[in-house]
Amino acid sequence: MKKNRIDSIDIFRGIGIIIMVMGHVYFGVTFDHFIHAFHMPMFYFVSGMFFNDKQAEKTTVVSYVTRKVRTLIIPYVFFAILHYLIWVKWNRENDGVDLLLPLTYIFGVNTYELPIAGALWFLTSLFLTEIMYFMMVVFIKNRKVFLVLVIVMALFGNAELYIFETQLPFAIGAAFVGLGLYHIGHLLFSNREKAFVRWLFNRPLTVSVACGGIITVLIFKNGCINMRASDYAVVPLFWMNAIGSIIVGINISKWLDKKLPDPIKSIFTFIGKNSIVYVCLNQLVIHVVLVRMQRVCSYEYLCKILSMPLILFILGICCLVMNKTFLRKIIGR
Repeated sequence: MKKNRIDSIDIFRGIGIIIMVMGHVYFGVTFDHFIHAFHMPMFYFVSGMFFNDKQAEKTTVVSYVTRKVRTLIIPYVFFAILHYLIWVKWNRENDGVDLLLPLTYIFGVNTYELPIAGALWFLTSLFLTEIMYFMMVVFIKNRKVFLVLVIVMALFGNAELYIFETQLPFAIGAAFVGLGLYHIGHLLFSNREKAFVRWLFNRPLTVSVACGGIITVLIFKNGCINMRASDYAVVPLFWMNAIGSIIVGINISKWLDKKLPDPIKSIFTFIGKNSIVYVCLNQLVIHVVLVRMQRVCSYEYLCKILSMPLILFILGICCLVMNKTFLRKIIGR
C-alpha cells in the first residue's frame, strides 16, 4: 500500500518522534499542552497520505488484515509482553502490587496502565483506523456517502466520553478520530498535483512560521488535548489546530529537506523511517537513562536536556539491531 519514501515526510515523522520522546521525558504542562494538539494527529494524517486506493481494490481483505497484523499487532503484543516482564521483575518483591493486573490492560483496556510502554496504545488504534478505512474504500463506492460516514465516525470519536462516559477498549475512540485525520491526509496527498494543494504545501518559510505562530495562539486558547484520553476540548478548534499544525510542519520539513546538511538530514530521516521502534521502546530507554542521570545531576530540567541526545542515540542503536537481525520480523520487516 505504500509508495516510494519522501525525505521531507520522513523528516516530518522524525521531528514528530523527537517531540513524542520529549513529551515522555516531560518538559512541563505548557510543553505538553502545545505538542498534544498535533503530535499524535500527525501520525494518522501521514499514514493516510500513503494509502493507495487502486492497490486496495486489488487486495483481499484477508491479505490486508494479515499485513497490518504483522506490522502493527505483532509489535504491540511483543513489546507489551516484553515491558510487562520487565515491570514484573522490578515489582515482584512489592507485596502491594497485583502482578497480573497489567495483563488485563494489555489485552483489554489498552489506553491506560500499560507497563512502562504506554505509547503502545497507538499501534492498536492505528490498526483499527487502517482496517476501517480499507473496508470503507473497498465496499463504499459512493464518494458522498463515504465522506459523510468519515465525518460521522470522526465526530463519534470526539464524543466518545459524552456518549459512553468511559473509553472504549483498544483506543477505538481515538481510531475513529484518526479515521478523519487519515482521510484528510489521503485526500490531500491524492490531489497533490492540483493547484490549491500545491500552493498549500509549498509556502515560504516565513509564511509557515507566521502561520505556526497564529496556530500556537489558538492551541493555547483551546483546552488540553489528549487523543489517548479522548480529551478534545473545543472540537472545531482541535481539528483546525491539528490540520493547520500538520500543514505548517510539512512545509517546514520540506524547507529543512533542502537546507539541512546531509549528515543532520540523515538523522531525521532515519528516525522517521524507524518510527515504530522509537514508539515501542522510548519509554523504557527514558526510564533507564533518567534514573542514572538523576544520580549525577541534581537539576531536573538540565538532567532531562542532557538525557535527550543519549536517549535518541540508544534508540538509534536499537533500530540498527532490530533492522539487521531476525528481530526485524517483530516490526514487520
